[in-house]
Amino acid sequence: MNTLSSIRMLSFLAIGAVVALVSGCGDLNKGAEERDPNIKRARERRAVADYAGAIEFYERALQKRPSLARIHWEMGSIYDQHLTNELRAIYHYERYLELDPKAERRRLVEELIGAARLSFAASLPARPSEAVQEIARLRQELDKTRQQLAAAREENARLVAAASGRPAPAAASSAAAGAAERPTPTPAAATTLEPYVVQPGDTLSRIAKKVYNDANKWNVIFEANRNILSKPESVRVGQTLMIPR
Repeated sequence: MNTLSSIRMLSFLAIGAVVALVSGCGDLNKGAEERDPNIKRARERRAVADYAGAIEFYERALQKRPSLARIHWEMGSIYDQHLTNELRAIYHYERYLELDPKAERRRLVEELIGAARLSFAASLPARPSEAVQEIARLRQELDKTRQQLAAAREENARLVAAASGRPAPAAASSAAAGAAERPTPTPAAATTLEPYVVQPGDTLSRIAKKVYNDANKWNVIFEANRNILSKPESVRVGQTLMIPR
């Protein structure tokens, strides 16, 4: 058995252990899950091994309720265990942890993310262009989801304010307007994005020094990765950053 097969086998065993461990546990928005016919149909499709069909219904459910954490967990498991798509598995695992940061199975999900990254890294030399395209697509999807969440929170705030007779808060809109007015520095010659895995001791300045030979270009990397970096100091070992070239 080669290295890639070994990694995938360990990943599958870990997923099976997690599913067995949490099969009777509750989760965020459980009531909403049970009421959503798309989630019910997704689980029916998954039960008969129609994984592509299950993903389709999960996506429909997420369009209505993007904050349902458990859907991301179940989609991540399908991509990891059955569809052999490590990047999408990592994306959904990380979205799950982002939406449910206090999840009881957080440590196990982090281990699954690590196994998926190793598996993807083992296959990377054979498909570098596909990796860049897939990462870019997933980041666009993540940006869209965050925009949907922001719109849902703003709408909820308006409804609460209307019910209480108070004026609706304008902070979110002001922040969005300020972000729209703020220029985003990007390199004029950037035509491609290259993945870079953060190493121990790395900061954005050190990475910029490595890839551009100019530590002052750290903000170029930061702006290209705003969807996963809340601030320049939030870089962590093992993250995959996209480097504009």
